[in-house]
Amino acid sequence: MLADASEQYPAVKSVMHLYLADVDAAFASSLAAGGVEVHPPMQNEGEADRRGPFTAPYGNLWSLSTKMG
Repeated sequence: MLADASEQYPAVKSVMHLYLADVDAAFASSLAAGGVEVHPPMQNEGEADRRGPFTAPYGNLWSLSTKMG
C-alpha cells in the first residue's frame, strides 16, 4: 500500500524502485512536485536500466527506472 504521510500516520523511510515507460518525464514530474534529486536519470555501463533516484518530501527514497534494452 502506498499513501502520503500525515501527522496521524508519519512516513516510514523506505526505498521504492518503480519501473516506468518514461523515466525522464516521471523524474521531472517528481521534482516539480517537491522531490529532491539524488542524481539525474542515467544508464550506467553494463546495466539495462536508465535510473534516477530522488527523495520525496517526507524523506522516502524513490528510484525510477526504464528498461532500455
